[in-house]
Amino acid sequence: MGDDVVFANVLDEMSLAEFLNKRYFTWSSRVIIETFLVFIASWSPWIWKILNGIVILIQMLYYLVVLLCVIVSIYWIHGRSFETLLQLTIIAAGFMSRFMIGFSPTIYASGDRTALFTSVALLIIVMRNIQVMKYPK
Repeated sequence: MGDDVVFANVLDEMSLAEFLNKRYFTWSSRVIIETFLVFIASWSPWIWKILNGIVILIQMLYYLVVLLCVIVSIYWIHGRSFETLLQLTIIAAGFMSRFMIGFSPTIYASGDRTALFTSVALLIIVMRNIQVMKYPK
C-alpha cells in the first residue's frame, strides 16, 4: 500500500493533529508537506500522483541543468586536458552515487544523507577550480 492510500484514509482514523504528532515522533519531521499530502490525498489521490510526478520531473531537470552548467564550466576553465577528464569523472561518480542510493529501500528515511557523495564531489570540483583560478599557471 502506497503512502497516498494511507494519507487519504488517515482523517477517518484520527485527527490531523494526532496524525502529525505521531508521524513527527515516530517517522519523519516533514510536518508541512505531510499536512498538504493528507488534504490532497483525501480529496483526490490522482491529484497527488500528478503533483508528485511533476515535482520529480522538476528535480530531474534541475539536476540535469546543474550538471550541464558544471560540465561547461569545467571545460571552459581547463579546456581539453587531463584535469577536465578527472573532474568530469569525479562529478559523474558523485551523481551516479546519488542515483544508485535512490534504489535503496530506506531512501525516505535517509533524507539528505543520500546527497553526501554528490555534495562532496561538487565541493572537490569547486575547490580545485578556485585553486586554478586563484593561482593560474
